[in-house]
Amino acid sequence: DDLAQAEADLRDAGGAEIALVDVSGGQTVLVVQGDSAIQVLMKSTSYDVGLQNFPVGKVVTTTFAQAQVVMRRMNEVTFELILRRSFADYLWAWLRDAASEFGFASQDEA
Repeated sequence: DDLAQAEADLRDAGGAEIALVDVSGGQTVLVVQGDSAIQVLMKSTSYDVGLQNFPVGKVVTTTFAQAQVVMRRMNEVTFELILRRSFADYLWAWLRDAASEFGFASQDEA
């Protein structure tokens, strides 16, 4: 079990009492990618997602369409949005609407 091994490794390294809790079941990931990804994201957040301010590999917590998300830039045109599962339908609908002017197609529709 990866979680148990990570907990054991951290205890061995630091000697402190710790606990790791897997909360990933309450999260989901949406991926936004393509030539218009930055424009779509900028309609959704006040955080500057331009390459100079938000380089590949950077991760931030920000407000996105009035919901808290963790956003990670995977490459120049691909972003992951990690969010509470309870916001998934809302943000999916919001993203579809925001991307419609750019010829949006989901992976299922492409």
